[in-house]
Amino acid sequence: MGKILKIEFRKLKKNKVFWVSIIIGCVIAVLHTVWSYNNIYIINNELYNYRFVENNMSVVDDWFETGVLQGWLGTEGFSVYNQLFYLLFPLLAAMPYALSLFREWNSGYAGQILIRCKRRDYFAAKYIVTFVSGGIVVTIPLMLSLIMACCYLPAISIDPIALKGLTGYRMWIEVYMENPIFYAIGYMIIDFIYGGIFALITMVVSSWCTNAFLSLVFPLIANIFTTMGIGSLFLLARKYIPGIY
Repeated sequence: MGKILKIEFRKLKKNKVFWVSIIIGCVIAVLHTVWSYNNIYIINNELYNYRFVENNMSVVDDWFETGVLQGWLGTEGFSVYNQLFYLLFPLLAAMPYALSLFREWNSGYAGQILIRCKRRDYFAAKYIVTFVSGGIVVTIPLMLSLIMACCYLPAISIDPIALKGLTGYRMWIEVYMENPIFYAIGYMIIDFIYGGIFALITMVVSSWCTNAFLSLVFPLIANIFTTMGIGSLFLLARKYIPGIY
């Protein structure tokens, strides 16, 4: 088991699609940081200067101090980059390694491996590496976004004034308001699990579906239907959907 697992991880590290998927996610994170800096941080500071530095106190505006979670890709929900990242979330998770079993089985490589190791060990290694690859691909961009957001936004508790549009259905609402870094870490752990699950779904579908493209986009389609369907009909379930919780 250990030997075949090392081989699979070595194959993952040499997989170009794995690195391309990470780069795509990181590019989205960088573009999101630029957007957040210009549209959240700068504008908020201009409002602060206008109201308090220039003493225009007659202006009716709810100014609040922005924190790190309001400029982080994981929880900022107004930009196109946040929407794009979570739209591509299942696809990015599945691209690197979820179809490796499909390719190896069709090429005959899997048959050669099964002669040299136990069938159970081969499939267990595939499932483990596929899960880990999906989690890594979606988590690294979120980590990069958090690091960049911490460079210009303070890790402070969330001002209640900033939560006028926030419902009580957000996951871990108390932690979200009081401990932003701890919340972000927990959020990324769950995203890691979701990424792994989406990758595993693709691998399972590819085991009975002869169309590789359909297997790859199946989690993407399922996620869209889940978000639009269950997320809209059952509000309490929204906290468990990627990009909403």
